[in-house]
Amino acid sequence: MAGTSDKAVIDYLDTLFLDVTLPPVQSVSSWVESDSIDQGNRLQPCSDIFSLMSINNPTTHELWQGFLQLLVLGSQLPRGQVQSYVFLQSQVLFQKAREKMAG
Repeated sequence: MAGTSDKAVIDYLDTLFLDVTLPPVQSVSSWVESDSIDQGNRLQPCSDIFSLMSINNPTTHELWQGFLQLLVLGSQLPRGQVQSYVFLQSQVLFQKAREKMAG
């Protein structure tokens, strides 16, 4: 009995999709839980470089790291307003780092 209803559904879908044949219905295997992260892969920490603009007292290390990250990001962007903004922000971080080192 179950085979006839499966066939009826397949026939209906075949006509619905203009006779594109669908594979026969197969039984669903049991669910096996697994870790969502493949073993052997490495997670990399992410940082919000633009949050350095609003931090009250960032360290010199954070300022230089943000400056370098913005330079890399800006060099990968196409020419335009976003690239100009990124380079402007890198100049702001550069100036803050120089002031921190001098003071």
